[in-house]
Amino acid sequence: MKKNSIFSMIILLICFSACSSDMPWQDSRQCLVVVTEGWDSTAARIYQLERHNGAWQEIRNFSGVIGRNGMAWGRGLHKPPEGEKQKIEGDGRTPAGIFALGSGFGKFPLRGLKWPYFQADSGHLCVDDPKSRYYNQIVHMSEISDPDWDSAEKLLLSPSKVYDLAFVIEQNSNPVQSGSGSAIFFHIWNARRSGTAGCVSVSNIAVRAMLYWLEPESNPIIVILPREQYEKYQDSWQLPKLAL
Repeated sequence: MKKNSIFSMIILLICFSACSSDMPWQDSRQCLVVVTEGWDSTAARIYQLERHNGAWQEIRNFSGVIGRNGMAWGRGLHKPPEGEKQKIEGDGRTPAGIFALGSGFGKFPLRGLKWPYFQADSGHLCVDDPKSRYYNQIVHMSEISDPDWDSAEKLLLSPSKVYDLAFVIEQNSNPVQSGSGSAIFFHIWNARRSGTAGCVSVSNIAVRAMLYWLEPESNPIIVILPREQYEKYQDSWQLPKLAL
């Protein structure tokens, strides 16, 4: 092999490695895209996509609802732009960006899932107190001998049914930064289909379908952006082409 060819291959490998490092979602084969009309919008359109032979294919799209105050940049797989509004605890905004997905959970057992899932009980909490060392972590009270929080979200809500089925959106999780947002889930919308405290909500049927669709080996991600931002970052972040 000629020296020029070897040199070219080395450069390509370096570029590919850098790209993969900057965009760790490039090996994902399942993607959910949540798009709104603007930063302060609550209504969302959600696209379910799979990648086959390097090309994204839309499976379906459906309605959803996000934070009651819209979006702000979150902490996920992407690099948040500097000088932009950032997600903070209690702001009523859904985190914008690209995020990995975490475990599913719910009130009832589900059989035949490939995706991790646990049946929640009254002891399951997600700590939303920024002062706690358990901040933005799901814990069970039976395993905590010295709780240090003043506030936590129960995963078994009553009478609300929004957490009857849900899965975690890995916002502000690696590492956790105090005050940057907690307990961000993809869950069932409330009876009024109104804005959430910062989660993404859809119909019961849609959450169930997503849980049965998700596969760990496909490294699924969720992209949450206003339409204008999605179009802005679509090429540089190599996001799926959508019929927006």
